[in-house]
Formats: sequence, C-alpha cells, structure tokens
Amino acid sequence: LPAVSYVARPLTGEPIYISPQLEELFGWKVSDWIRGVGRWAEQIHPDDRAETLRRYADAVGSGAPFEHEYRLIDAEGRERWVWDTAVTVCGDDGRPEAVNGVILEVTKRKAAEQALTTSQSQLRDAEARYRNLVERLPLAIYIDALDATATSIYNSPKNAEITGHTHEEWVADPELFAKIIHPDDRARVMAALSAAHESHAEFVCEYRIVRPDGSLRWVRDESVVVADDDGTPLYRQGYLLDITARREAEERFAHLAYHDPLTGLPNRTLFRDRLGLELERARAAGGGLVVLFVDLDDFKLVNDSLGHGAGDELLCAVAGRLQAAVRGDDIVARQGGDRKSVV
Repeated sequence: LPAVSYVARPLTGEPIYISPQLEELFGWKVSDWIRGVGRWAEQIHPDDRAETLRRYADAVGSGAPFEHEYRLIDAEGRERWVWDTAVTVCGDDGRPEAVNGVILEVTKRKAAEQALTTSQSQLRDAEARYRNLVERLPLAIYIDALDATATSIYNSPKNAEITGHTHEEWVADPELFAKIIHPDDRARVMAALSAAHESHAEFVCEYRIVRPDGSLRWVRDESVVVADDDGTPLYRQGYLLDITARREAEERFAHLAYHDPLTGLPNRTLFRDRLGLELERARAAGGGLVVLFVDLDDFKLVNDSLGHGAGDELLCAVAGRLQAAVRGDDIVARQGGDRKSVV
C-alpha cells in the first residue's frame, strides 16, 4: 500500500518509529526523520502547517482520533497530498504515551478530485452563462416531449411574457400548447407538429395564440428533435418568437396596396381584380352585372373654399354612405380623384 506507518511522541509529533515506505514514497530516509527533531512538522506544506498541528494537538489532548488531509513536501521539494489517521495510546495513568498512525499518499486521488471539481465548476459556469444568454434572448426557448400534445419540459422566462402562462402552468397542463393556439389555426399547427414528430423533422410554423386576457399574438415556432449518441430521439427543442408587430405591419402594407389610404375603400387595383372575377362569374351564370361610376360635382370648389381637410371629410362621408347603401356582395371602390365606383 502507498502508506507509511509510524509511532510518534504525543506532544511534539517526533517519530519514534517510521516504516521503510517513507523513503519509497517521499524519498526521505527513515534515519533522517528519527534523528531530526521536528522533521515531520517542517515538511508539512506551509499553507497547511498551522491547521495540521492544531488538529494534531487537539486530538492528542482530547484522546480523539486524528484524521486530516494535508500536503507534505518530499525529498525533491514536490507537494504530496496525504491522508493522516492516528490514535493516541495512553498509559495506566491515562496520560498520552504515544501516537500510532498511518500516512496514506493520496496525491493522484486528490488531483482527480480537483480536476473533477474544476470540471464541475466550469460546467456550472458554462451552464450559468448559457442560461443567462437564453433568458436574455428576445425569444422563448423551450424543450417539449415528443408526445401528441408536446408536453412542456422546460420554458425560458420569455415564454411567460409571450404566452401569458407561467412555467408552472405549462408543466401542470400537458395540453396547454394546443389550448392556446387560435381555433382557426389549431388543426393546421397540430397536424404539422404531428408530422414533424413522426418523421423527426424540423418544425417551422407561424400561427396565432390567444393569451389569458383574450389578446392575440402572432408567433414563429421553430424546433428540431434532439437525439442521443445512438440516434434515439429524446425531445424537441426550439424557440418561440413574437412576430405580432411584423405580421401587423405586413397586413397594413397589404391593405394599403389594395385600399385607398383616405377612405379605406378598395383602390383601382383591387377594383379591377374584383371586376374581372365578377365578369367571369356573370358569364358562367349567363347573367350580368352593373358598374356605377359616381362623380362629385364641384368637389374642387370644396377644397378651394373650405380647405383639403373639409374635402377629405366629404370624401369619407360619401364613402360611408355608399357602403351603407349597397348589398354585402357589392363592392364600393375609389378610382382616384373625386370618383367612386360601385360594383
């Protein structure tokens, strides 16, 4: 064994006997330690010396076992970790007569422990940095089970901000994901997710969710299946991004592309598209349709005398009246200038 047995004087720790392993393990000759007063204390690492000697004195004084891990300096000046365990032997009068102990050389074990501690510390630091990064991202990171309802395993704090539901709510209700999807989008999203689960493919989808207060949010949902080293699927990991502002902007741009910005009526482009569809429908049905052009006489006079603000109010009022006068299948459009068209 990598151990040195010894018998020492109880008060000073000076060795009375040391086994030959001393030279094998630490390079010190037994005779040097036997003759050298205080040799053991001198070879304790300076940073460990005071604590080790204090523990030794406390153990001898109380009669308790001495057990301590510290560093010794070997004959070549290298640090060697040791585990020192000893008991105090007392005479008939109860006074300490000797200390019998064993010093185990544990440098390799200590190095392995320190390496493991360092590795664990680095892992914790990396995990903390990753978690901090994830929680600062402008999107929600999630991990879901590969089941029909995508049961939540983990949600970053951003998820609560987007969906309005806490992590505890997600964990408590395995069907919460399906429940928050807008009813008009639910079948489409769940079908796409089911297909992605089955094929272990990437899932990419944009849809609406309904928050607890009834408000709607558009989200972009992307995820991939994470597998182990053997290729066995473990879970689905992805992110949820709030794209409400982008979708609303797209809808506004799309609306402006086909509608008059002042009155909100369909513009010339949309009118022509609708007119073409209605003409095809009329031909197929053997019927006809009516196109009515409305011109506002002396509209320029209103602008010149009362200002363009009054002219704009007049156009909006006329548009509202025309819309109120037509049927649901009819369309009122603004061609430009002061004209209105009704189909």
